[in-house]
Amino acid sequence: METIRTFIAIPIKVEEKLYTVWENLRKQFDSKQVKWVNPDVLHLTLFFLGETPIKSVGKLQNALANEVKSFNQFSINLKGLGYFGQQTNPKVIWVGVEKNGALEELHRITNEVVSAFGFTPDERGFNPHITLGRPKHLVSTSTLIDFLKSENETLFQQSNANEIIHYKSELTTTGAIYHSLYKTPL
Repeated sequence: METIRTFIAIPIKVEEKLYTVWENLRKQFDSKQVKWVNPDVLHLTLFFLGETPIKSVGKLQNALANEVKSFNQFSINLKGLGYFGQQTNPKVIWVGVEKNGALEELHRITNEVVSAFGFTPDERGFNPHITLGRPKHLVSTSTLIDFLKSENETLFQQSNANEIIHYKSELTTTGAIYHSLYKTPL
């Protein structure tokens, strides 16, 4: 059975305040230290499907579009910087997403749809965030952690969630490349 690696997400357009802080981070920690995400493809993942049978992609997209057709657009607040992993070994650098009812409901609907196709929801639950980079060979972990803590309460931007996209993710030596398979407006 032929598969492709996919996920479902809300695209996020980077605005000036977040871009400026992110640019400062990228100047301090070059691409040898952190594998930075391309700002043009930032997204808030609703569900990472992983290996997805090609034959089920169209059916899954139709089911998701049908379930969210009456879902209204909503706003997402991007607030604070943080990391996943241990302080001495951070694995992911992220910007936080304030919880809100509309986002939680959209995540719940997405889970229901993909579960019907045999995908298992993440056992860790929904922790909305937007990945900015993945540390690889940090010269100073404490400098990174201090920077992230200094921006812990910063409200960077309010983004409009007006569509969800089913992405194909191709892993390459320079990082993942994302292709939009299907867009569903909200």
